[in-house]
Amino acid sequence: MRVVKGDLEVHGRHFKAGDRVLVIVNAANFDPRRFEHPEQFDVTRDPNPHPTFNVGPHCGLGAPLARLEGQIAITEVIRRFPDLELAVPAVQPVDTLVMRGVRSMPVRVAAITTW
Repeated sequence: MRVVKGDLEVHGRHFKAGDRVLVIVNAANFDPRRFEHPEQFDVTRDPNPHPTFNVGPHCGLGAPLARLEGQIAITEVIRRFPDLELAVPAVQPVDTLVMRGVRSMPVRVAAITTW
């Protein structure tokens, strides 16, 4: 929740000083003005100006670590389980005001013979 400091207009909406605004971060990466086909998951999207870790002086200090952890984890899963596939037609989403993700995502892999 944020409080507007002074009268302003944003994308045709008028706000007065003192108005309360609920900023839903979950919607930020789905802005069709910033992303072509924002509803599609695309790891190759380039450029990808998503605000997940914020920007500029407000950028989270853990952002580079989180990106590196994700890159390492996804690379290792693909390397170790090259035949990984969804075991169901669709995942069960969880979508709240605080976070967006999946409730469950059953997968299928072949027998593991070596690590």
